[in-house]
This record gives sequence, C-alpha cells and structure tokens, in this order.
Amino acid sequence: MSPSCSTLVSLAKSPQRRYASARDLADDVERYLASVPLAARPDSLLYRTGKWTRRHPAATLAIALAVLWALTMSWQRHLLRLERDHVASERASAEAALDFLVEVFDGTAPGPDNPERTAAQGVLDRAAARLAEEDTQPALQAKLRQTLGRIYYQIGVFDRAQPLLEQALAGRPAAAESPLEHARLVTQLAELRFRQGRITDAETLHRQALGLRRDADGADHPAVADALNNQGSLTYRAGDLDAAEGLFQRAVEIASAARPPDHPNFAFPLLGLARIALDRRQPDAARVPIERALEIRRAALPADHWRIAEVEALLGEYTLQLGDLNQGRALLQASLTALESVESGSAKRARMRAQLNLGRLCRQERHGCPRLDCD
Repeated sequence: MSPSCSTLVSLAKSPQRRYASARDLADDVERYLASVPLAARPDSLLYRTGKWTRRHPAATLAIALAVLWALTMSWQRHLLRLERDHVASERASAEAALDFLVEVFDGTAPGPDNPERTAAQGVLDRAAARLAEEDTQPALQAKLRQTLGRIYYQIGVFDRAQPLLEQALAGRPAAAESPLEHARLVTQLAELRFRQGRITDAETLHRQALGLRRDADGADHPAVADALNNQGSLTYRAGDLDAAEGLFQRAVEIASAARPPDHPNFAFPLLGLARIALDRRQPDAARVPIERALEIRRAALPADHWRIAEVEALLGEYTLQLGDLNQGRALLQASLTALESVESGSAKRARMRAQLNLGRLCRQERHGCPRLDCD
C-alpha cells in the first residue's frame, strides 16, 4: 500500500485530520487492495479514473482499442483525402492539357483541300496508330481516344472520329462513376451522328445525355440548360417546332435562374426561340430573343466574330418581316460577307438561311440581288 495518503493521515498532528479509529484505517487498506478510491485521498476525476481502470482492466483495454481504432481511421481518412485531392489536381491538369490540344486544332477548317487539315490529319493518324499499340490503363486510353475523336470531328474527318468516340464510350468507367464526363462523351457522339445524317441515333444519344446531366447535376443546373439546348437544336432541325420550342424555353428558364444574364451560352436557346418565331412569321415574338442574344455576343466577342454575324442575319430576317426591305437586305448581305469563309456547321446553316431570305426578297422585288441569291 502506498503510504502517501493513508500514512500521512494516520500521523497528522490535528486529530480532525487523523483516522477516527483503527477501523477507518483498516477500511482504507481494504479499499486500496480492491483498487477503490481511498477516503484519505481527494476525490479527483483523474484519481477515480485511475482506480476504475485498475478494477476493470478488460473494459479499459476495449476502450483504449476503440479510441486507437478511431484515431487510426481518422488518420487514414485524412491521408486518403490528401491523396484524392492530389489525384484530382493531377486529373485537372491532364484535362486542361487535353482541352488545350483540342483548342489548338479548333481553328483548322474542315475540307479535303485545306493543307492545315491534311497536316493535322497526318498527326492524328500517327497518334491513333500509336494509341492502338499502347497497353495503357483503360480509363486513360478511353480519354485519349475521346480527345482524338473530338479533334477528328472538328476537322471534319467523321469516319475516323466515329470509331474512336465509340471505343471511348465503351472503355469509359460506368456512367454512375463519372456521369459528367460520360454525358460529355455521349453528347459528342450525338453531334457526330447528326453530322453523319443519322438523325434517329442522334436524338437517342441527346436524350441519354440530357438524362445523365439531370441525374448528375440536378434538373436546374446550367449544364442541363446546355443539354436541353442541344436537344432542342436537333429537334428543330428535324422539323418539330413545338417540341423544340418547349426545350428552348426550359433552357432559357434554367439559364435565367442559374447564370449571369450575359453568359455566352445564354445566347444559344434565345436564338433557337428566335428562329422558331421567324419560321412562324411572328416577328414580334422574335424581337426580344434576337436583341438579347446580340447584346450578349457583342459584349463577349470581337466585333468581327462570325457568331455576331449569325445573329445579325436573323436581325435582317426579322427586319424583312417587319417590312423594312432595304435595311433587311443590308443586314443579310453584310452577314453573308462575314460568314462566307467560315466552315463551321452553324455558320453554314446561318449562311444558307440568309441566302434563302435574300432569294425570297429577290423574287418579291425582281431586282437588286445577285443571280446566286435569286436561285
């Protein structure tokens, strides 16, 4: 028995501080042997805890192991979080590098006679052949195929883009593991299908991409507005104006709530609504979407950018429908000049629409337009 407390109490000068009887001293001895707190010692929390652990060694060991397990798991989670952040950072860097590579080829105009396209295709062909021989991780290989497929698509080599995008889709992780990337890939394949004239396949893929976006981001996310616009554009080109109008309107509603009013993507569904109104010969309904889209693009793009000319062509059509033939003709002709050398599919469609409107004007007036526009 430790003499620190009981002995000092036994020998204390003051009677009030000594044990009242030998029985009290014997009781404290028994308490000590039983690992119970002594009456002679102050009843501190640390002291009582120490005595409890001696009386219950098994429970003490269990608690200690539980605390150690909790600390270990907490540390492992911390390490996993650090590793996950590092992996995410590395992945973001890789994604940025691949996106930069796609942007490098973005200015390469499609067309078999374009020397830039010929040179680009040679580089891509060698890269695709090298990739086919490499034994890389499936996820990485799928991402590289997706990147090469996107570039082939941009330069107009659809027959090479198709197998790469299809293989990338088959080789990607399950959609549930990376729904956003899966949705982007499905959208790219849908756009390719449309350019190949496979409209039904394109519609199916666009609907799938829209569902993936909704599941991943929620129904009111800006990315869902983009997917709705894509679906609306395809539906419009297929001739279903009512369905396309609903898709564009919903895209505008989401974008209005989730994006700044001058966001560049805001212009796309607005132009979709404007085209539908003009097709129905309802210029009053087209005015606000055209004005807003033109304001957005003039704020975001250089003055000579073809995307501005695309809107100004619709403005010319709107002006014609209001009856101002001279101003409408001037806007359409200026837009055609700006769109003339642009090989983008959207630019080609805008150019064709402007030519058709000038043709209608020529047939109405029977003068003032080149023969090409009157055909």
